[in-house]
Parts: sequence; C-alpha cells; structure tokens
Amino acid sequence: MRRRDFLALSSTLAATTGCLGENEGAPGSGTVGLPRNEVDCPFRDNGVEYAVPSDEFGPDEVPIRLERSTETVGLPRDDVSFTLRNGTDRVFNTNFYSWAIWKRVDGDWFHVLPMFWHQPLMKMEPSDEHTWTVTVDDNKEVAPVQGTEGATVSGIGGGKYVFETDGWFEDKSHEEKTGFCARFTVEGDEFVLTPTDDAVAEHDGERVIMTDDREETEGARLAAFVVERVAETEDAERIIPEQAVRGAGFSNGDVYRNTLPFFEEDVEVVRYETYDTTHPVFGIREPRVIEYEGGFYRVSAEELER
Repeated sequence: MRRRDFLALSSTLAATTGCLGENEGAPGSGTVGLPRNEVDCPFRDNGVEYAVPSDEFGPDEVPIRLERSTETVGLPRDDVSFTLRNGTDRVFNTNFYSWAIWKRVDGDWFHVLPMFWHQPLMKMEPSDEHTWTVTVDDNKEVAPVQGTEGATVSGIGGGKYVFETDGWFEDKSHEEKTGFCARFTVEGDEFVLTPTDDAVAEHDGERVIMTDDREETEGARLAAFVVERVAETEDAERIIPEQAVRGAGFSNGDVYRNTLPFFEEDVEVVRYETYDTTHPVFGIREPRVIEYEGGFYRVSAEELER
C-alpha cells in the first residue's frame, strides 16, 4: 500500500493545517494511516486498528509519525533511534514503555522483546515528541529489557527487524488505537543459541540431563523442564533463536538455552533439572509442541522429589 492509497483513506486530514477529523461524517474521519491488515508490520496490541509504517510515507503526509535515525545498524555494536512526533492539534495517549521489536524470518514476524513492561498512561501534547534509542550488541548474555527511552539489546543476530509502538487520540477510545512501525536491518552473523555458563550436561544414551548451579530459594521446587523430539505437526508453535534465548515467554529464561542446543542427531530427550518458583512448575499446565530450526519438540514439566 503506497502514498496514493493513504491519501485516499485519510482524506479528512487538513492539507494546510495538519488537523485531524474536521469532517466527522466521512468514513475514516479522525483516523491516521491504513487499516492494520494492509500494513506489513506486526503489532503486539490487538487493539491497533490503523497503522503508519514510517518508510512508506513522507513526513509531510502524516502529521503524527515514527521516524528512524538510520535504516541499517551493524554488529557487534551500533545504535538506532526512533522518534514519535505528534504534529496534530490533539493530545495523543500512549505508554513510552510499550514498544516492541520483532524479527522477520521466512516471511513471518516473531516478537523478540521486551517480554514484560509497565503500563502507565502517558500523554503527548500537540508538538510533543519522544525518542527511543536501541543499541544492538552481540553479547550472548541476555538480560530482561524495558524502559521509556529504549535499551541495549543483546542476543540478536543479523536480519530484518521492526520497531513498533501505539496509542490513541484523547477523543477516541483506547480500543481504536493507531500503531506506528519502522523497519530496520541488522547486519551481522546469525544468532546462535548456546547454553548458560553454569550448565552441566550428562549424556545417557538418547537422553541428556542438564543441571546448573542455581540454588534453592524460599518457595522454589526442584523440577524438570523436559523437551523431547516428536514427529512434525501443523499445530506446533515456531520459535526462533532470538526468542529461545529469552525463554520464549517462560519466566525462567534459560529453559531453551539449556535444552535445545543439545539435540544432536542421536538425542531424543533433554531434561533440564533446576529450581523453579512458579506454579505449576515453569508455568506449564499442559504439554505443548514447538518447532525450532526445522525440528519438532514436545515441551512438558514435572516436579521432582528432593
């Protein structure tokens, strides 16, 4: 979808003043951007109805937009900034913690980070702007990230990415959000998933038992995170290395680091035995099947006796 499509959709934008929604009776009145399903960008929030991809529209065509400082960053370390500018005459509600980075692999988008974020309501007055700076780093050790001004991001490899955020105008509902996205490229080697430094592997035929030096804490239970090879299935959830290194949604971010790298050709099951404080252990109520780098695996958990 290109500029002529945007202009057709957003005919209610005032060409000289940049104001929105002056013709309240017109279809699309008071909106910015394109219908979400017409934009090749992912959004974490399902409430996003309209989207503005920054690399498809010039700055004079959209009064509120996300601008990037560069199209390409390079490993081992580099910076890219994203600035949201409110050029409208209305207050824009948002949350500067609520930004996300996704990676494109084989035509699909995969949410990489952050995994968790605060949710305060923040406001952008007319003419306000806000900048997030993302520093990409090839450090293999990954720490949780969040913040209102971006973060240093490790544990990613070369490829195509997108930065996105969203919000809504003060006179609109929070269920009618506008999303903003900016694509960028990271140049460098692919990211390779590796075990934690304290991981110890014990091979037993087709099985590998992993342990670490995590100590028992109050409320923790000894448990096993079990990953076993299975046949291909259409219901599997695909994950990529940049997700696996962060635990892909598990509170213990090491679960895939200390299992998936050990699936050599003759290995059928990897058990990661460690202390865990979640209920049920590792947060797994029912087994699930994942797809990782062409292999399919059943993931389950069990509490162990001390």
